[in-house]
Amino acid sequence: MSDLSISQKFNMPIATPQFRSSNTNPINPTTKENKGLSTGAKVAIGTGLVALASYGIYVATRGKVKPKTTPPVTTNNPVQEIKELAVSAFKEAGNKFVKGKAVMADGTNYTGKIVSESKDGSKVVMEYLDGVLQKSTKTKGSENIFEKTYKYSDELGLEQVINNNTTTLKKFIDEAGNLNIENSKHLTIIDKPSGLVSIDGRFIDKQKNISGYFHKPTIVLPAEGGIGYPTKINGVEIPTDAFSHGGATLPQGNCNISWQYRGSQNNNSFVVDNIYQFNNSGQSRKIIDLSGKYGKYKKLNYDFKSGTVINGEVPLFNFNYRTNEITDLKIDRKEAEELVNFAKEQYKFYQKAQKARLREYGAGLCC
Repeated sequence: MSDLSISQKFNMPIATPQFRSSNTNPINPTTKENKGLSTGAKVAIGTGLVALASYGIYVATRGKVKPKTTPPVTTNNPVQEIKELAVSAFKEAGNKFVKGKAVMADGTNYTGKIVSESKDGSKVVMEYLDGVLQKSTKTKGSENIFEKTYKYSDELGLEQVINNNTTTLKKFIDEAGNLNIENSKHLTIIDKPSGLVSIDGRFIDKQKNISGYFHKPTIVLPAEGGIGYPTKINGVEIPTDAFSHGGATLPQGNCNISWQYRGSQNNNSFVVDNIYQFNNSGQSRKIIDLSGKYGKYKKLNYDFKSGTVINGEVPLFNFNYRTNEITDLKIDRKEAEELVNFAKEQYKFYQKAQKARLREYGAGLCC
């Protein structure tokens, strides 16, 4: 198996919110109409003299003493005032979660903490920066149940979840270009060419509600001795330790690999038995046996090459896969068409899943 070349990008740069100061008390000048030098005029002259004196002092000390600056007064700033909100208060204010980001009612991203408390006394605090979750903690009394931090990358989005210093979720791109997601229980692979999602070898097409999985392949060796050449499927060498082993009365130097697939859709099932036969002369062939269960037909055997569909031992009809014709009907035509369409869709999905599975072998992801 080839080593994985893992390309990771950590610590996605996140823009820090910029706060503006708002002064709600503007100063309006007032004037008085009096003859001669009024008190206001005297004050203005005195203020001007003080300003000139101050300017002279500044020029004399320029470059030596930095003038004192008063920090701007920030009042009535809703972003600054938000430090911590309960989930209910967050939502009641018109704020919401959009694709995992905390967004305020005015469309800006939320920065602060959101708190959720349960009846059992536990408390979860989620810390957001510019709408993106950075950290979450769960406590119950003085007990710290978990503390999670979240790391992001431009390419993968949420890339790592670190729970109590242990990585519980990790995404990476393997050598075959597939997106892989690891957590403490499962390995999830998003196969780029087919778009299928593989969770521990079970392939899923969420749009069509189809799922399927492969049993661990069985390699059948001759009782007299094993084979002395590599076994390849579609050009990909399959390690012998990937198989369950069995023995049979085969010519020495030959072997069979049985690879069974089971699919399901809406309580209907579909089974593909692949038998790859290898011999010591370098020749190989593949035998495919299709069967399934659909509605009231508990057992169906399909033969796309001969075009026969069998329910147990009774032929239901003949289907010509080249002309798409159904003949010799012993059931309703509409039911026959449903059976054929079901088999076609399942077999197409199986082929996609098989190619994705072989890519997993090639990338060294499964054994």
